[in-house]
Amino acid sequence: LRQQANATPWERVRTKFNSANKSLSVEKDGKTAIALAPEGEKLLQSLPADLQQKIRRNDFVKLTAYVAEGVLVRIEKA
Repeated sequence: LRQQANATPWERVRTKFNSANKSLSVEKDGKTAIALAPEGEKLLQSLPADLQQKIRRNDFVKLTAYVAEGVLVRIEKA
């Protein structure tokens, strides 16, 4: 939770969900942040169902990610 307070917003991130290990990752300007299981799946499920489906299909979705120390702590529709 301490990380949430220090989180930096990354806008228009490229989001990928790895269904094999249930991690959610975001990329922006050559940098990557990741949320490992079970957090990755929880973050994915915090989004509306239509966005979840798009991310699972690797479609591009405009999202804002909140990153602290390389860890994805929150994600929301841009």
